[in-house]
Amino acid sequence: MVQLPFLWAAAFSMCGVSGCSGGGFGVTDVARGSVLPLLAVAGFLLAIPVKFTPWHPRWTVRVAVGLGVALMWLGLNASWVYSML
Repeated sequence: MVQLPFLWAAAFSMCGVSGCSGGGFGVTDVARGSVLPLLAVAGFLLAIPVKFTPWHPRWTVRVAVGLGVALMWLGLNASWVYSML
C-alpha cells in the first residue's frame, strides 16, 4: 500500500491534470521524465517485505526474488502508464 502514492504520481506525471485525452486544460507532458523513477521507487518499496521476511534461509534468494518483484512491477506499470498515450 505504501507504493500506491508513487504509482498515482507516475500516472499523474504522464499526462497532467486533464489526463491523456487532453480535455479541459490539455495534455501536459513536462513531467514524463519522472514516470520511470517513480515506478522504480514503488517497485522497490514493494520488494522490501519480500527481502526482509524470512521465508527462505538464504538472504541472496530473498534479494533476487525481491529485485524480480521490483522489476516486474516497474515493467508492468510502465507499460500500463505508457499505454495511456
